[in-house]
Amino acid sequence: MSVIAIASPKGGAGKSTTAVILGTQLAHYGAEVTLLDCGPQSRAGGAAGEHGEDAR
Repeated sequence: MSVIAIASPKGGAGKSTTAVILGTQLAHYGAEVTLLDCGPQSRAGGAAGEHGEDAR
Protein backbone atom coordinates (compact mmCIF):
# COMPACT_ATOMS: atom_id res chain seq x y z
CA MET A 1 0.00 0.00 0.00
CA SER A 2 1.25 3.45 -0.90
CA VAL A 3 0.13 6.77 0.53
CA ILE A 4 0.34 9.97 -1.49
CA ALA A 5 -0.32 13.29 0.27
CA ILE A 6 -0.86 16.60 -1.49
CA ALA A 7 -0.49 19.47 0.96
CA SER A 8 0.11 23.19 1.00
CA PRO A 9 -0.90 25.84 3.54
CA LYS A 10 -1.97 28.17 0.72
CA GLY A 11 -5.62 28.13 -0.29
CA GLY A 12 -6.51 28.02 -3.98
CA ALA A 13 -3.30 26.24 -4.94
CA GLY A 14 -5.05 23.38 -6.80
CA LYS A 15 -4.60 20.67 -4.16
CA SER A 16 -8.07 19.17 -4.52
CA THR A 17 -7.96 19.30 -8.32
CA THR A 18 -4.55 17.65 -8.37
CA ALA A 19 -5.70 14.93 -5.95
CA VAL A 20 -8.85 14.14 -7.96
CA ILE A 21 -7.02 13.99 -11.29
CA LEU A 22 -4.23 11.86 -9.84
CA GLY A 23 -6.74 9.54 -8.17
CA THR A 24 -8.79 9.05 -11.33
CA GLN A 25 -5.68 8.27 -13.35
CA LEU A 26 -4.42 5.77 -10.79
CA ALA A 27 -7.86 4.11 -10.71
CA HIS A 28 -7.88 4.01 -14.52
CA TYR A 29 -4.70 1.95 -14.38
CA GLY A 30 -6.15 -0.48 -11.83
CA ALA A 31 -5.12 0.98 -8.48
CA GLU A 32 -7.56 1.03 -5.57
CA VAL A 33 -7.96 4.67 -4.60
CA THR A 34 -9.38 6.30 -1.48
CA LEU A 35 -9.62 10.08 -1.61
CA LEU A 36 -9.70 11.83 1.76
CA ASP A 37 -10.23 15.59 1.73
CA CYS A 38 -9.49 17.13 5.13
CA GLY A 39 -9.86 20.73 3.98
CA PRO A 40 -12.57 22.93 5.50
CA GLN A 41 -14.35 23.30 2.13
CA SER A 42 -14.13 19.61 1.11
CA ARG A 43 -13.96 20.46 -2.60
CA ALA A 44 -12.52 17.11 -3.69
CA GLY A 45 -15.76 15.25 -2.95
CA GLY A 46 -17.78 17.42 -5.32
CA ALA A 47 -15.11 17.24 -8.01
CA ALA A 48 -15.09 13.44 -7.75
CA GLY A 49 -18.86 13.27 -8.31
CA GLU A 50 -20.09 13.13 -4.71
CA HIS A 51 -23.23 15.17 -4.14
CA GLY A 52 -24.65 15.59 -0.65
CA GLU A 53 -25.57 13.00 1.93
CA ASP A 54 -27.05 10.52 -0.59
CA ALA A 55 -23.73 10.00 -2.38
CA ARG A 56 -22.24 6.52 -2.24
